[in-house]
Amino acid sequence: MVRFDGIEIDFKARTISHAGQMHFFRKVDHKAFRATCYFILGGCVSFEMAFFYIYGDDPEGGPEMGPHIFNVLLARWQQTFLRKLDLEWRSHKIAGVSFYEIVPTFKLKDPKRFSFSRGKHGDGAAINSQDGVADV
Repeated sequence: MVRFDGIEIDFKARTISHAGQMHFFRKVDHKAFRATCYFILGGCVSFEMAFFYIYGDDPEGGPEMGPHIFNVLLARWQQTFLRKLDLEWRSHKIAGVSFYEIVPTFKLKDPKRFSFSRGKHGDGAAINSQDGVADV
């Protein structure tokens, strides 16, 4: 059993729990379970990293879509269990590469999460990317 950021992962029972809800992964969903755990525990992970982690030992090399399989899985997981568990996808783009993670929804509700300061000494106006308004 691993507890991280309010999320409980039971590897033996193949369950993920958060906010009083639990989702059980069947044996046929073992790759979905591994990928979900990887996105929760791995921090910011690119699709290529996750694809290698999940399908690296597959003798057939995994799905033909390659790392793009996660675009489909993201939508499917959001509708099937992430929303029920009160979890969301977060993405970051660094040097043209997108990185993803699964986080509790309450972390996304912080209105200042996209704010940053500008100025010579870091004491300039804070720009909020949600409304594009500068707070001076």
